[in-house]
Amino acid sequence: SPKLLICEKPISTNYEELNILEDLYKKNNTKIFVNYQRRFQPKLIKLKSIIKKKLESKPIQNIVVTYQNGIHNNGSHALDFISFLLDMKYKNIKIVNFNKIYDISLSDPTISANIIWNNININLIGVTYVEFSLLNIDIYFKDEAISLTEGCNKIEFKTPGKYKFLHQNKNQEIKKC
Repeated sequence: SPKLLICEKPISTNYEELNILEDLYKKNNTKIFVNYQRRFQPKLIKLKSIIKKKLESKPIQNIVVTYQNGIHNNGSHALDFISFLLDMKYKNIKIVNFNKIYDISLSDPTISANIIWNNININLIGVTYVEFSLLNIDIYFKDEAISLTEGCNKIEFKTPGKYKFLHQNKNQEIKKC
């Protein structure tokens, strides 16, 4: 019974194995951490509180995710990050349409899908056959957007005619510019 397990994803792609692992997890007092590092980055934790405040007065209209290199390898980072930002559990998910292409790996397709998750429309766009890192997330409210680019390392707040940036300086402090 280790106190902490650090796992690379996917832990398994077999449904029966996942059920066995879930049962073992419930019977033990072991914490499991999957290597999704964005939830621990200070500027992204700050972004979570900014979004929470915005959600008090207006709903999210759409989210667009653009990624490459497989749903397990790279796309899962975006879905985990959305779950973290919005405090959403992996429930109430409906995939409306779906396409998968095995471009990089024969075991990890790059997929594109329209997903409804807790009544939020999410467009998951898998860009295939590219040889550079790509992970962008755009969160749209009725009158503004938050754009995360460069692997979610650059954050832009977009309103009609105005842009604000959330930067991290050398001392790891967050400031608005």
